[in-house]
Amino acid sequence: MTVSTDITLLHIAPETAHCDAEYRIGQGMSGSNKPSNWSLEVGDNYINVQVVSLEHSEPWIVSRYTVKVYRESLTEHEARFDESQTHDICYLPQECSLKIYPSLPCGVTHLVASTWTQYKRDQESLPPCTHAYAEGRWVLPCSKCTPEGRCYWREAMWMAKECRYVLPAIDDLRTCMAGKKLLFIGDSTVRGMMFQLMERLNGSLHTWNKAHSTRSFGIPKNISLGFTYYPQFFLPKKKQPVFEKVLYLLLRRLRPLSNDDKTVLVVGGVQWLSPHHIQVIKKALAKYVWYTGQVP
Repeated sequence: MTVSTDITLLHIAPETAHCDAEYRIGQGMSGSNKPSNWSLEVGDNYINVQVVSLEHSEPWIVSRYTVKVYRESLTEHEARFDESQTHDICYLPQECSLKIYPSLPCGVTHLVASTWTQYKRDQESLPPCTHAYAEGRWVLPCSKCTPEGRCYWREAMWMAKECRYVLPAIDDLRTCMAGKKLLFIGDSTVRGMMFQLMERLNGSLHTWNKAHSTRSFGIPKNISLGFTYYPQFFLPKKKQPVFEKVLYLLLRRLRPLSNDDKTVLVVGGVQWLSPHHIQVIKKALAKYVWYTGQVP
């Protein structure tokens, strides 16, 4: 099955042919036996459905099905781009479907009319950013900065507003990251950030998958990376691990940790992060990692 990029959620409601059987959505017997909403990532998604017989003293799986859903990327049917032509240069302050800042516009918004080549050249003339948290935004060329306009998402770039980000050379990046442990907690966006960093450090990406669990990686110069997926929305609600458990699992995987710049924790996701999660992180790091060097 192939769906367009704007389809982000799939409602799954199987039906069994006999009353002495039921289904499980997910992995094995622990899967949900109720209709479920399944979040779709870009690319291939695999959803397992098991048919369970109830005729015996204990239920067992009698057949398995895998539903493959391919979600198209935003650039799937993108036309060829000619950067020498004049376009509307637009920016994306926020998605209209995930609006966070009420005072800001949403969707592609007009910035200036220019060729993409000239706009990038103008950005290069800005002074270098002096800190990593300089305010930025997604900028891209479009035929028009309107919903019906055609945008060239392959060209989209994250650009600072009043300065220019300087991409470090690979050797400098490796030197900066040498001996560090980087811990990532979040959804597919955070996972993508980790793999992008791995690719930059390695010069290529040998290992990549849509991990929905805890994974750890070691790369040259004694650099360690760990990732754990949260929230695990694909599990039945009663079986979804709480944030504390997911955090401690990741801390255990990469211990020992140190209270200095050799340990970096990256946490993020789409609209799930709250002040509660920040307090949990502060408590865990203060109580178990820095003071005792141990993780429970």
